[in-house]
Amino acid sequence: MEARLKTREEAIAADARHRHAMERQVVRLQGEANGLRARLASALAAKAAAAASKAAGPAGEEHTAPASPQARREARAASLRLQREVVDLWDALRRSDEELRALQGSPPASPHGPKRGPPHAKGQRAAAEPG
Repeated sequence: MEARLKTREEAIAADARHRHAMERQVVRLQGEANGLRARLASALAAKAAAAASKAAGPAGEEHTAPASPQARREARAASLRLQREVVDLWDALRRSDEELRALQGSPPASPHGPKRGPPHAKGQRAAAEPG
């Protein structure tokens, strides 16, 4: 009877050691899972931020200056080319409006150009023109 009792106590002790080892492994694996979740969340946030900054691109509000002086010169030259192109397009639109008025027999446009203008001038025109 004592032998059975001793065997049973040894089995209980072995089970307790095994359970304790399993509990330690559960804690370790939970910590690892939490770490992986945190890394995944961080990676997703970084990916979302990269996608947002990539989507913002030239139309976004956040701009970064090119690193080298050569790149800055090239960016400025491209900007000036685009500005000239916009001015030329508005001039062509003005000429087209004048030609249309001439063909329709309407009075010539005011010396300040047609009523429509570049987008940045809308607020200034609205303040200058009554109602």
